[in-house]
Amino acid sequence: MGIINELQKLFAGLKRAHGRYELSGETTASGKAKGKARTIKEPVTEMLWKKHLNGEQGLGIVPIRDDSTCFFGVIDIDSYDVDLIELEQRIRELNFPLLLLRSKSGGGHAYLFTIEPVPAELIRRQLGEMAVALNFPGVEIFPKQTQLANEQDTGNWINMPYFDANRTTRYCIKEGRALSLEEFITYANEMRITQAQLEEIEFPQQIAFEDGPPCLQYLASVGFPEGSRNNALFDCGVYARKRYGDNDFPRYVQEYNVKYMGPGAPSEVQQIIRSLNKKSYMYMCDQPPINAHCNRDICRQRKYGIGADSSDPGVIIEAMSKINTDPPTFFITVNGVRIMMTSDHLTNQSLFGKKVFEALLFLPTKIKHNDWSILINRIAADAEIIEAPVDASLEGQFRYHVEQFCLESPARHKDELLQGKAWKEDGRIYLRAVFLKRYLDSQRFKMDRDADLYVLLRNTFHDVDHKRFNIKGSTIQTWSIPEFEMQDEEYSIPRLPEQEF
Repeated sequence: MGIINELQKLFAGLKRAHGRYELSGETTASGKAKGKARTIKEPVTEMLWKKHLNGEQGLGIVPIRDDSTCFFGVIDIDSYDVDLIELEQRIRELNFPLLLLRSKSGGGHAYLFTIEPVPAELIRRQLGEMAVALNFPGVEIFPKQTQLANEQDTGNWINMPYFDANRTTRYCIKEGRALSLEEFITYANEMRITQAQLEEIEFPQQIAFEDGPPCLQYLASVGFPEGSRNNALFDCGVYARKRYGDNDFPRYVQEYNVKYMGPGAPSEVQQIIRSLNKKSYMYMCDQPPINAHCNRDICRQRKYGIGADSSDPGVIIEAMSKINTDPPTFFITVNGVRIMMTSDHLTNQSLFGKKVFEALLFLPTKIKHNDWSILINRIAADAEIIEAPVDASLEGQFRYHVEQFCLESPARHKDELLQGKAWKEDGRIYLRAVFLKRYLDSQRFKMDRDADLYVLLRNTFHDVDHKRFNIKGSTIQTWSIPEFEMQDEEYSIPRLPEQEF
């Protein structure tokens, strides 16, 4: 089997769409390579892989398939100061079935490959736990969803490794050495596992903040940053109250202060304890120092994790895709499930809740308007933009209806303009607005105002002209557009050979 076929077997994701990332040669302040990401609603082909390996055009694959299963998943460690050699060694020490590859911007992509199709939900859960064990609790996990919304949804794709394979910077690391493409394929096939093996993976026991938020466990292992005492100790206190109850939690707050924060003013500690005694205590997930290491998906499963509070809608909302239809169409991942929405759903919590309930049989909790705006804006900042086909735009749909109107009622003589038919002459097609408007209404193509008809004609066909005709004593007003192919002969009905019955 050839190299491309082997890669297609390893990265057997969604077949009907793929991603393309075109680098601009610039980088962000954090060192991430700038470029333009596009989702192409066309199948993944051998030619696309060939262009990718030759360094002509990057390729992105969507891990999740239409049946909600995957053959691979990825922990996307979007950190460009990570020591990849040490990270790969840590992966081997924990005996995780992961291959570490360098990303296009110098971060790490830890890949999991399976022998058989595995439910996306299981892959996300197990990769999330691996990320926590590797001390990267807040990173992205691919697939980003556990199921797609419908046949229009294309999920989220990830850039493939070994771009420009002979000179690639996106290589696999094994025992401190960069592997060639052929070596990577051999290694990946050796590391593929079954669903049963994935379910049986053992994770190291977290001693600090047992069964609590991954962010606190991570910070306890690496140290709480300087200047974060008050927020950090408050979050530690939330955990203590959840675990040890209203009477015993104060002494644990004092212990956490000494153990993790160092000497501090007793009055500050007492003030935090008084704040925690209030009924509406909760983790400050959107505040430093824990916000940078948040993994709500895992945290919600922990006994002393976030649960639902007044700033939490009770569901995990992430991974927005926007299709540039008119009006725009959005796909949002809610609790791992993709749901198709409009801008009205995203700006109105009641409409959003109804849509989620229809999909998940669960009604999200309403939160404060400002909190909702912050949440949606955060997700929108990383939204994937998908260009819609021309016929999905307003002008595209309008062009189709105008052309159908002309094709369905072609005039044989100019006089038939009186009957509302379309007349072709000297490279122009003439039509009457009142009859076109009537046809559009019959097709349920609605406009806010009659005057919008002219605006749409101008925006769609550009070269639009007005002309009067005197026909049989009547003066009629017409609009003309550039000629396109029209049926001007009757369709012939093919004669089928006679059959005996």
